[in-house]
Amino acid sequence: MGRQLLHLLLSIAVMATDSLSSPYEKMKKEILEMYAKEDLVQNEMHCPDMFTLVSDKCIYFASFMQESRAAGKQVCHSLGGELAAIKTATQLQNIIEEIEQRGLAQADFWIDGTFNGTSWNFTNGEPVPLGTPFWYATESEFTPNNDTATSCASITTDSGFLMKDVPCEEKYSPICEHDPIALNQPKEDQEKEKDLKAAKINCPPFFTALNGYCIAFVTFFSSSWATAKQTCHSFTTNSSLLLPTDIELLRSIYLYLHKEALYGYTFWIGATDEGHEGVWKNTENQIIDIKAPFWGNSETEFTMEPDGDQTENCLALTSPGQHYFRDQDCSELYNPLCVAPPLMN
Repeated sequence: MGRQLLHLLLSIAVMATDSLSSPYEKMKKEILEMYAKEDLVQNEMHCPDMFTLVSDKCIYFASFMQESRAAGKQVCHSLGGELAAIKTATQLQNIIEEIEQRGLAQADFWIDGTFNGTSWNFTNGEPVPLGTPFWYATESEFTPNNDTATSCASITTDSGFLMKDVPCEEKYSPICEHDPIALNQPKEDQEKEKDLKAAKINCPPFFTALNGYCIAFVTFFSSSWATAKQTCHSFTTNSSLLLPTDIELLRSIYLYLHKEALYGYTFWIGATDEGHEGVWKNTENQIIDIKAPFWGNSETEFTMEPDGDQTENCLALTSPGQHYFRDQDCSELYNPLCVAPPLMN
């Protein structure tokens, strides 16, 4: 039924109620219900894969990982989202209810919000709401403490999932958010979105588009080189340890790690000379020639990596070594750096 006709019928019903009450009141109620139903259809939203509509946001609880805030934030970014910004009391209430319904009441979570030494702000610069009913408080103390040593916002089991300021290196699970997508998006907007997707590669969950590659910075798991290789294979079809043989990609990885504050992590990458010292092969057993400027400097003066002889046969981008190529003991526990083919649009 068209809007104009509904307006006409509603006007008739309202005028008629002055003289006749019962039948026209019923008619008015039915018309208002039709309005509400039409608005619901027009405003119906859906969430990207892995996200669930909670309050007015699409939310994902990454409870499988317990890591620093920086690592949690990057996981949200890899899903096209951001750490969840709790801006209203209703949003907080609904997230707490969702945590309880999912059986996650023993978990601790990162949310958006940091203290810059002067004020609490979300990533987009908006102020974080303070006081009741957002922040943890007892009769003798209340948060936040406005201390740069505890400058990241969380909701934890011991705070009853009220917001609390904690050190940013605590090991918590991130709550990610994504804007809902309108099901009845106008055709021209759908076309724009399609063109934008075509311009950018579409990556699997947890993989980030970087220089035309889909890369997963697996900060939530560390292992030996062999297990890291298997871990990448388990992520998605044709996923493997990344070997960045393009020097611009190595540069982009370095910049990304600093942008996302992940520079403290060391990553396994896809090459080993375990079969024959000095002959480096990728994960497909193909011989590769690695030259400057991929290798970092050795601890021995005026020499370059690799310098581990037969004791260090696997390739890594190490944090102390500024994420140059370095040969390492294959049994060391480092994080996998995985690559996967882009998804078909």
